[in-house]
This record gives sequence, structure tokens and C-alpha cells, in this order.
Amino acid sequence: MSALFEAVGVTKRFGGLTAVHAVDYRLDAGIASIIGPNGAGKTSTFNVLTGELRAQTGRVRFDEQPIDQLPTHRIVGLGIGRKLQIPSVFAQLSIADNLAIALWSGRARPADLLKTRLRHWSSPLLRALRERYPFLAATERTASELAHGERQILELALALLSEPRLLLLDEPCAGLSPQETAQVIDVIRWARERRGSTIVVIEHDMSLVRELAEHVFVLHNGSLLAEGTVAEIQGNAAVKAIYVGAEK
Repeated sequence: MSALFEAVGVTKRFGGLTAVHAVDYRLDAGIASIIGPNGAGKTSTFNVLTGELRAQTGRVRFDEQPIDQLPTHRIVGLGIGRKLQIPSVFAQLSIADNLAIALWSGRARPADLLKTRLRHWSSPLLRALRERYPFLAATERTASELAHGERQILELALALLSEPRLLLLDEPCAGLSPQETAQVIDVIRWARERRGSTIVVIEHDMSLVRELAEHVFVLHNGSLLAEGTVAEIQGNAAVKAIYVGAEK
């Protein structure tokens, strides 16, 4: 049976350094996690999958369509969204304007940009996000006024408003307090339940992985060391041998 997303034999080198080596991924539905220490190749993998980097070997398919030679904007247009580790909201714009830009992305035509009604665009998903997270309904607050956790939630909302079928999240809870982490986990679970999107989270904190992931890929030195359920990964001897002490 075909998978929603499939990468086979993907390799990416930077000169003499191999960042990703012959990696295979297969994703259908649910929430998956890619784990591994710094330098394992996690972010490089995301960059290859989204077209920001070109792999030397391998193939990548989304919904049975080859995407490894497509530019990033075409890949996004097919229904793949991404949130970077560092929040990249428009800090000096209002929360409302940040959300509006995300809503317009991929929908507004050039002629629409001249119409005042564009400012009043909405969607069922935007209304649901504002109802669930009331600070998103603030019209005057700028994104720069938000706490770090709120910024992460805002950026998750921006990624969700394009209504991706596959959402890639790079350490969405990095630097957050336990309370803020719980809020971000809530957003991810809510997005999965409401949208039915497949979600992949890069993470190194196994306590968070246990909270979220249904399937786990373990990277080591750019190669896929193991994959399976959280229980299978925790019981894997090779993973234990390499990542002893990695759990927080």
C-alpha cells in the first residue's frame, strides 16, 4: 500500500561530511517523532524533505508524487507545512496581521491584495483557533509582546492555517517551561484530532516523545539507527547503547 509520504535511500553530503546517509522514511497517519542528539542529521533531513536542500541520492514522494526535484514553494503547495525551531513570526506586526498573512498565503491572488475585504478574510480553522486560544483574537497586541510560549503557539497557528496534510515541527518545545510545553503539546494534539494531519516532530526529549509520538525514528550520525513505537525504541539495545543518559 502507498504511504502519504515516503523517502527512500536519501543521502545528503556537505563536502566530505555526510549529514544524511541512505535514510528511509514511510509515513501514513498520526504523529511521528525523529530523535537523536545534535549533529544526528535531524534538521538536515527536514531540509531535504522540504526541498531546501537537494539530496545526492534517493527519492522522496508525497501522495505518490515525486517531490525531490520540486522547489520549496511547490512542495508547500502540495500540502506540506513546516515550523522552524526558532519562532519566525513578524514581530512588529499585530497578532491579527500575522494570522491574516498566513491565511492569505497560497489563497490570495495578486488582485486580491488591492481589496479591503482581504482584511476580513477568515476560516473555520482560524475561528476555532481563536476560540481555543483567546490571545490569538487580540487585535492590537503585536507578536513582539507575546511570551515565548505564546509565540510558539502563534507560529503553530500560522503553520496550521495553510491546512497542511503533513506538518513538520522542529523542536517546537525548545526553551519552554513545563507549563508552556504542555500548551504546545495541546496544540499539536488538537491539530491532529481536528485536521487529521500527519505530524512529524523533531525532538530529543524522550519525555515529550512519550507524550506525543505513535512512531519514532532514531537518527545517529546521519543514519537511521532504529524505528518503531516508543516502547520498542526504549527497549532497543542499540539505542540504549548510544543514547544512555539522553533522557531528561
